[in-house]
Amino acid sequence: MNYKYLGNALDLFKYDFITYLTRKSNAELFYIPMWTTPEKKQRDPKYALYEVGRYNTLLMDFLKKANEDNSIIQLSDVITFLKQEGVILNYITQDINLSNSGLYIADSHAFFTGEKVFRDLYFNQACQYLLKNKNKKLIFIDPDVGIDNGTSQRFRKCPQMYFTISELKCVLKNKGVNDMLCFFQHLGNPKKTLEQKIEEVKGHIDENIIALRYRRISMALVIFLNKNDLYTLSKIQDYASKYSLDFLI
Repeated sequence: MNYKYLGNALDLFKYDFITYLTRKSNAELFYIPMWTTPEKKQRDPKYALYEVGRYNTLLMDFLKKANEDNSIIQLSDVITFLKQEGVILNYITQDINLSNSGLYIADSHAFFTGEKVFRDLYFNQACQYLLKNKNKKLIFIDPDVGIDNGTSQRFRKCPQMYFTISELKCVLKNKGVNDMLCFFQHLGNPKKTLEQKIEEVKGHIDENIIALRYRRISMALVIFLNKNDLYTLSKIQDYASKYSLDFLI
C-alpha cells in the first residue's frame, strides 16, 4: 500500500473486513503491509464515498483523518488503531539490513522495494514467522496493486507494487492448516478479469479460494480458506450480503 491513498474507501473496506473476520473466526491478524515509499496525497472522487464498512464509525473517522492533505498518520498508527480495537496483531517490519543479508526488527517506517534481494528476505521473514507461530491466524497481504498475474504493463515497471505467485506459494506452504489468507487486489485496467486471475492461481495452489468484489471502486479481497471451515465461509457470505458485494467461490 502507499501513503498517497491511505484513508480512502478501499482502506475502509479492507480494514473493516479483516477486523470483522478476525473477530468472527477468533483468529490473530498477521499483517504483511508491503508499505511503499510515500507519495503526495492523491484523491479520486470515487474513492471518497465510504460505503463498505460504513457501520464501523470509529474506523471510518480514523481513516478520514488519514486521508487529509496534512495527515501525519503512518503505518504504525494504523497498527496501533487496530490493536486498540482489540485485534491481536503481528506484522512484518520493513527495515531490512542488506549489508550482510541479515534481518533485524527496527523501524516500521522503512519501505518495501521491488529489489529481489529485499523481497526475498522480506517474504522469508514472513514464512519464518508462520513456521514458528501456530496460533490460528488471518494472514493479510496488502500490496499496492495485487498479485502479478495479469498485471498491466505500467505496473510491471513497478515491481514494488505487487507480489508474485511464488511469494504467495511460500506463504501458503508455511501457514498453519487452520490459517486463513487474504490479499488486496486492484482491478483497474487489468489484462485479466478477477475470475481469470483466480483460475490461474488455482492452477498453482490447492486451496479453497473465495473473493469479495467491490465493483464500484474496482477492487477485491481474495481469501484462501480451509475447505472444512464452513462456519467462517458463512460469515464471509454474511459480510458480502450486508454490503451487496460480489461473492465468488
